[in-house]
Amino acid sequence: MGGIGKTTLASAIYAHISSQFEGYSFIENVREVSKKGGLKTLQEQLISEILMEKDLKVGNVGSALSTIRNRVCRKKVLIVLDDVDESTELENLVGELDWFGFGSRIIITTRNQHTLFRYSITHIYRVEELGEDEAIELFKLKAFRKHQQMGGYGKLVRRAVEYAK
Repeated sequence: MGGIGKTTLASAIYAHISSQFEGYSFIENVREVSKKGGLKTLQEQLISEILMEKDLKVGNVGSALSTIRNRVCRKKVLIVLDDVDESTELENLVGELDWFGFGSRIIITTRNQHTLFRYSITHIYRVEELGEDEAIELFKLKAFRKHQQMGGYGKLVRRAVEYAK
């Protein structure tokens, strides 16, 4: 389900633990960019960020996979792939899961759980929707900048939270 905080949660985890890795990369909007033909661009971003090399270019999708396998293989890396839709996107961005060094972590956000099963991923965390009270508290925190009474906005806030789910 979209809009329940998968990307926000992955981003917070990434910010918190990325310093524990030799290389790290956060790739956003994989589904959207991939559909527009930008898979090679995503691969270049991933390799550039992990190897800390600016403006790295690869010839094609296949040569990018070879670069990932040969130059990143022994590194302890953190990779976050946001909004993955197809297992082929995973195959072209991370290849095989055993290519990376011991202690590496790959975090994938997706709306399509079957993508994870097809790639034999077994550790799955399902993000639950907020309850109404939690959603209202979050809305108040963001809209009013602090935990305070809503004044005359109570009904409007409840309608907004219900509409947004």
